[in-house]
Amino acid sequence: MNRKLWMPVLLAAVQSLSAVTLVSDGCPKAAVILPDQANAVQKLAAEELIYHVRRATGAQLPLYVESEASKSENYVYIGPCRRTGSAGIDAEKLAPAEFRIVSRENELFICGRDNDRGPVGSTWAPVWHGTLWGVYDLLRKELGVRWLWPGELGEYIPKRKEIVLNGLDRSRKTALRHTSFLGLKFSSWLKPFAFRETAAFFEAQKRFVLRHRVGAVEPMRYGHDFTDYWKKYGKTHPEYFAFVPPYGRRPLPGDDAGTRIDLCLSSPELHRRIVKNHFARKNTAERRISLSLNDTPILCQCPRCRSWDEKDPAFAASSYWNGTRVINSASRFSVAYTGWGEHDQEPGERNPALSDRYARFVNAVLKIARERDPRIQAAGMGYANYDDAPKAVKLSDFLLVHVSSLWFPYTDRHSERFRRHLQNWKAAGVKEFSFRPNLTHAGANLPVFYAREFAADFNYAAQNGMVGAHFDSLLGAYANQGPTLYTILQMMDDPFDSADRILDEYYSCFGPVKEEIRAYFGFWENHSRKLKQYDMKKIGKEEAFNGRNGGTFKNYVLISHRLFSLKDFADAGKILDSAWKKSGGDPLTRRRVEFLQKGLRDAELTVKTRLAQVDSMKKPTPENRRAFAEAVQDLYRHRVETARDFTTNHAYFFMRETYGSKWPRPNGKEPSKK
Repeated sequence: MNRKLWMPVLLAAVQSLSAVTLVSDGCPKAAVILPDQANAVQKLAAEELIYHVRRATGAQLPLYVESEASKSENYVYIGPCRRTGSAGIDAEKLAPAEFRIVSRENELFICGRDNDRGPVGSTWAPVWHGTLWGVYDLLRKELGVRWLWPGELGEYIPKRKEIVLNGLDRSRKTALRHTSFLGLKFSSWLKPFAFRETAAFFEAQKRFVLRHRVGAVEPMRYGHDFTDYWKKYGKTHPEYFAFVPPYGRRPLPGDDAGTRIDLCLSSPELHRRIVKNHFARKNTAERRISLSLNDTPILCQCPRCRSWDEKDPAFAASSYWNGTRVINSASRFSVAYTGWGEHDQEPGERNPALSDRYARFVNAVLKIARERDPRIQAAGMGYANYDDAPKAVKLSDFLLVHVSSLWFPYTDRHSERFRRHLQNWKAAGVKEFSFRPNLTHAGANLPVFYAREFAADFNYAAQNGMVGAHFDSLLGAYANQGPTLYTILQMMDDPFDSADRILDEYYSCFGPVKEEIRAYFGFWENHSRKLKQYDMKKIGKEEAFNGRNGGTFKNYVLISHRLFSLKDFADAGKILDSAWKKSGGDPLTRRRVEFLQKGLRDAELTVKTRLAQVDSMKKPTPENRRAFAEAVQDLYRHRVETARDFTTNHAYFFMRETYGSKWPRPNGKEPSKK
């Protein structure tokens, strides 16, 4: 036989010997085997494999622990079974959360480095999900599974009659050492009607995020660390706290509990207290001392703190620092540029950067801590009026948690600022940072689109020292922001991925109407691109949303009618109508199109409610006030009807609309039907 002919035949024969058949002609042909002492990560990995195989083929694979396994034609070993070592896999030699997949003869091995230091899916504790990540990798690459949004409808699982796996031998480490996406739970805010379904929404969302392999190899969710200091030390150690005229060393008005109080960063007594408290913790093995300040700009005006600042003419130009304006808790962010709102800096104001003061504080605490442990490092935030890097002080052995000012509209100015700050921190000696944007608070439930802008900046961050990413917060507007949220989740798993590939993958899951869905979200992408160039002064009438006119995480919908017109929704709706008609022969695709239509309707009703509110404010006649109340009820009615669809986090948006935008609060009862 000609050598060129028999080589492929031989290769095929070798592959057939190593083929592992899970399902054939819709019948199970393999048993799933767990270690006798399987942990929660490994049990969930087996559960997820069995579930998706059943959804794909209709076949239910049997599950056994290794010591009780029955004879089977093929075996799938999940986790560090005794048999797993025969495939050359030693879980203890894998990196944290790394996995390896090997097929050999009639055996498939999926094993990773796992631990059970906390609940599965936790991103506070460093739970290693290696084996689970391996199962998800197999489901994506060999079975073509995708997860578009929470719930069964968002599960894209191609149907097939058989699953035969050949020649697998691969491993993968996590790209980032920490990823997390904070979900916001307000399941009890509206009750009792309909919002009992929100508990199911949050459970589905938790699994959805986990399926995108979001988790922590090491903890990097450093939050505001000193929120209890006033309660503990306010009476006995006032020297720990910032001196803010005219109040002295106490919380600002409006912060009665003192959870947002600023600290006197130059205080040696404070430095010693922080170190003492760190080493008194049970987990003294933590290699970083966390120095993330409370949720406030740096404010202390005591002479010693001021001596730690670099000279800056902005001190004299700032009405707070030059003593001509008094602030309170609600207006504390007026001394900083945040970009995401609150009460942002006053128009035309210049405010100094306090980063050198913060860096001196970090170094002072670290010096004392190293008397106890020479190996200890520090972690802390770049935030508010210390978000840019120090100019004179160098930082080493410091993990930066960078709270970026990225927001929507996602302008070139946002990207330039983010990248410049990142380079400045590198120049100050910071080698590693965790990306911690408030970006996903923007947009409320509206069809905003910034996947490509985000992907470009995330690529840049990955090339410049990013080791973790923590997003605050996941609002859950899946029907209107699905492609952008999907892009964020995919890039946390692979920060070097591309938006083009990810978006094409998302649209492909709509099968016969892929191009119509691409056109639909392309409509909103083009709309969002126009908003990037929009003069924001015409929206908020002040540069950078300042909390009074809308557009912040608390009251974004107050500018919804300026960003979106009712004609925009009508034009976009026509594209979805076309997709719906074309999907007639595919019930599952049609249901997914209807999912998007329900989200579009939610956004349209939101804008209609805001328009009615504007009318009632301009002319507070009984008719206009009644129209506003009816618009809220229409929106509430729609959300009750779609509570089981998981299109948005309904309870969260109602909470923000009520408190942030002063919309009437629905009473929790079933709305009257028209």
